[in-house]
Amino acid sequence: MQNFPAIHPNCFSNDRNNFGYHHNNLDYKNGNFNINEIMQIYQLFITEIAREIVTLRCRDSDSLVRDSDTLVRDSDSLVRDSDSSVRDIDSLVRDSDSSVRDIDSLVRDSDTFVRDSDSLVRDSDSI
Repeated sequence: MQNFPAIHPNCFSNDRNNFGYHHNNLDYKNGNFNINEIMQIYQLFITEIAREIVTLRCRDSDSLVRDSDTLVRDSDSLVRDSDSSVRDIDSLVRDSDSSVRDIDSLVRDSDTFVRDSDSLVRDSDSI
């Protein structure tokens, strides 16, 4: 698509940028044009434009796939981090439950101590 030449027989070559092949049936200087040759040139031009569009779309598609893969990896990482946070919270809840049980035990021990103390006071009063 780059460097598309004017319609002149010496402008065409076999490389991709000049759309295909050498056209020696065009007599540009004398105004004698073979319409079939001109149509072939434009057909090659349109084909090359279409090929470039497809190439660009494929590149865009590849880029979207790479971006999608990156998002999936990021999402997986976030899920792992979330799972880790849930495990940490579960551990904190277990620690909290254990602390509550310890406090309950201390309260029971304290209640027992108070009862024992009350009993001792009553015994002391009776003596």
